[in-house]
Amino acid sequence: MQHSFPSTIGGSMAPITKADIQVYTADNQGQGWTQWIKPPGITMCYMVAIAGGGGGGGGFTLTTTSAGGGAGGACSGISRLLIPSFLLPDILYVQVGQGGYGGAAGSAGITGANTYISVGHSSALPNVVLASGVNAPGGGAAGTAAAGGTGGTVPT
Repeated sequence: MQHSFPSTIGGSMAPITKADIQVYTADNQGQGWTQWIKPPGITMCYMVAIAGGGGGGGGFTLTTTSAGGGAGGACSGISRLLIPSFLLPDILYVQVGQGGYGGAAGSAGITGANTYISVGHSSALPNVVLASGVNAPGGGAAGTAAAGGTGGTVPT
């Protein structure tokens, strides 16, 4: 889903005359691609790609003697790019990574997904202009009877 914002920041500041701010969010139906069309007349483009964070692990079901809590999922990876617009094609494709779901009792959390801005419907390296990270944010491990789970793998 795409959101557009007015070209002013704050109520008392002067308008930004040529700003075109667009925000894309993950769709809950899957990892769909959304088209971005270069606005006419822009000279620079600033992009931010934020991954969906990893889900937390489920805790171990309490027994009479011990129980371990599930670990937190990893944080989102974030990448930024400032580029002259003439280096970009007129159309790019955006795929926003969804966050991972938390694990049920005794289950690990689900890994989050990376966000990609690409020249085609592909996250393969020849097509990617910007990615939120190399590896996706990991889900947290489940707790056990003896110990709490370990945190999700942090994106790079």
